[in-house]
This record gives sequence, structure tokens and C-alpha cells, in this order.
Amino acid sequence: MKTVDNYIIQKQIQLARHPLFNQITRENSLESIKLLAQYLSFWVMSFQDVIRINEMQITDSEIRKVAHHHLVEDMGHEQWFLSDLQEMKVEEPNLKLLYSRDYIFTRDATYAIMSEVFRASSDIERIALIMSLESTGHIFFEYTARLVKQVSYSSHLKYFSIHHLDVENNHEIFEQKMQDFLNRIHISEDEEKRICDIVDRVYQAFTIMFDGFKLLLSKRSKVKALLS
Repeated sequence: MKTVDNYIIQKQIQLARHPLFNQITRENSLESIKLLAQYLSFWVMSFQDVIRINEMQITDSEIRKVAHHHLVEDMGHEQWFLSDLQEMKVEEPNLKLLYSRDYIFTRDATYAIMSEVFRASSDIERIALIMSLESTGHIFFEYTARLVKQVSYSSHLKYFSIHHLDVENNHEIFEQKMQDFLNRIHISEDEEKRICDIVDRVYQAFTIMFDGFKLLLSKRSKVKALLS
């Protein structure tokens, strides 16, 4: 499984180059975070079901302990998200907005990730899904936390701030234990390929989601330019 861990690191490096993050680092206000908050709502609220149902599918008791530990650590993060919406005075998106054309990218990415829960054919593949989700989170929250800190709003937010990033980084202890446990498990070349394919599909889903948000930011910029 060590090769899988190295493969995920390479995918992280690639995702960090997404143009969305370059744009976020150039921002000097919370406006993009406010737009991002609404845009991500469908995924954030669905994420809890992804990790819950994923754990339910695991049959091996030792592997399920690993998944359950992850589930417990990530429970309630949607409440941080809702709290941030209130703090930034961002209205919770209604059904009409969530299922609008602008949110197609978020919905498509969410459905793709959820499909992996049922597509996985082994417990190891389900753990690989968790590892993939954790790794994308590290990249995403690093950039949102940096922007929130830049505009001196870290003490007000939880989901988008350094608070969440610190929690994600604290997962590294758990992730190391998980990695040590997985490294003791022998997998065949076919199993390794299936796992890497899962990692690819998860990262592709987030690339789709971030592509959509980049388009929304560009649309907002054009509107502001027309009004100025």
C-alpha cells in the first residue's frame, strides 16, 4: 500500500496547481469564500452520508475500526459549515439554487464520489476512498484558511479557517496509524490498480467541482466589471 500513498501525494501536488487556488490567493476579501460556501453546500451536507454509508459497507472488524475513527473525527463538520454561513451572513441555499444550472458541477462531483461507496468491491478499496477524500481536504482547506487569515477573519470562522485545517492536520496521526496498518496488508497488482483508479476518480470529481467554481468566480468578475 506504500505505493498507493505515494500515488496520492502525486495527485495532491497536481490538484494544488488547479487555477482556482491561484485565483483564491489573489483575493483580498471574503467575497469568494461567501460564493464558495453556497456553491459547496450540496457536497458538504452530502459528505456526512458518504463517510457514514462507506463505513457501513465494511465487513472486516479491524478495518471498520479505522473507518469508524475517521467517521467520528469528521462528524459535525457540517455544523461548522452552517455556522460559517451565519457568521458571513450568507443565506443557506434553497432547493431551487442547489439544483440550478450553476451547481451542476458540484452535484455531478458529489454523485461521482458517492458512487464509489457502492462501486468498491473490497474493504481496502473503501479505506482508499477515505484516504483520497482526506488528501483532497488537506489541499482545499490550506488555501481557504490562508485567505481567511489574510482578511483577518480566522477567529470568526470554523469550516473555512485555520481551525478546520488544524483538525485536518491532526488527522495525520490517525492517517499514519492507518497507513502502518494498511502497509501490513498485502495487495495484488490488480488490487493496487483498482485502488489507484479510485484515487483517480475521486480527484477527477474534485477537479470538476473546482472547475465549476472557477467558472462562477469568472462570471462574478464579468458582472462586476459591467457594473463598474
